[in-house]
Amino acid sequence: MKKPINVGIIGYGSCGRLHAEAIQKLSSIFFLVAIADIDSVAAPEGARIYSDYRELLADPGVDAISICTYPNLHYEQTLAALNSEIYRDVLVEKPPVLEVGQCRELGNLALTRGVVLYFAHHTSMIPPVAAARQLLAGREVVGIEALYMDNALGWHSPDKWIFKVSTAGGGVLMDCGINIMSAVMGVLPEARFTPTRVKVSSAPSVDVETQAEVDFSFGTRGSGHLTMDWEYPKNIRRIRFTTSDGETVTIDIVRGRLYCDGRVAFGFENSDNNLSMEYPLVYQDFADHIARRESNTNTQPLRFILDTYNKIKDR
Repeated sequence: MKKPINVGIIGYGSCGRLHAEAIQKLSSIFFLVAIADIDSVAAPEGARIYSDYRELLADPGVDAISICTYPNLHYEQTLAALNSEIYRDVLVEKPPVLEVGQCRELGNLALTRGVVLYFAHHTSMIPPVAAARQLLAGREVVGIEALYMDNALGWHSPDKWIFKVSTAGGGVLMDCGINIMSAVMGVLPEARFTPTRVKVSSAPSVDVETQAEVDFSFGTRGSGHLTMDWEYPKNIRRIRFTTSDGETVTIDIVRGRLYCDGRVAFGFENSDNNLSMEYPLVYQDFADHIARRESNTNTQPLRFILDTYNKIKDR
């Protein structure tokens, strides 16, 4: 039996805790041995705690690194992890960085160092995405309607990092947009998506966009519409694909179900199963990439969002 991979997490806020829970669920594959966070945190039993991520990178007992800090820190910390004297595989929470060029730089460095670099897009890992990809394989999709709506402004105080451009790199587009588009692209991996029209608005208490509407094109004649809202009272995350022969295939991300023309084609009886599986599936896929010694540096979701921001600037 192979020894579990010892993981160190950099950043132990709400996101880092989701990663820790996923690692603990896959105890035969991974083992959490260290955490680095600038704040005092209560780590899981057995995990060493560091206040500086560079101290964690110097720990010879860490085999792999998971970076779960604010997006504006991802590039610096990933670069440091890849350049560490100890050769390690590295997972980075989305958005991996805030510039596509930095993705290429980090990917090339990982290749040179002979380590695995893995960009984690957790929404793309949910089982209905794989089911929809299989169902729509070889068929022409001509329409996409995507919704990602929740009450982030009600869950977090306005001074949280997620509402600051300096730390998050953007607002609802950078956060929810990458999530929903990673799922869309997971269903149609060969398609290329281009934003064509963008409309955004912001709540008065924050400096990022909190609502966004994006029209986009894909393939030879496909068109889509993306709606995101951080001021919506309910949690709705849904993608509807329409084929050239009029069939609809809908992913309900929250419920973990796939519908064909309104009938359930795939899903769980307990909707909690779906969201709780996202991060364990990320780590299972990370383990598979480690076994193959193959990086996953998909930049398409980030590229689409950055192109969308450029559309706003060009107006």
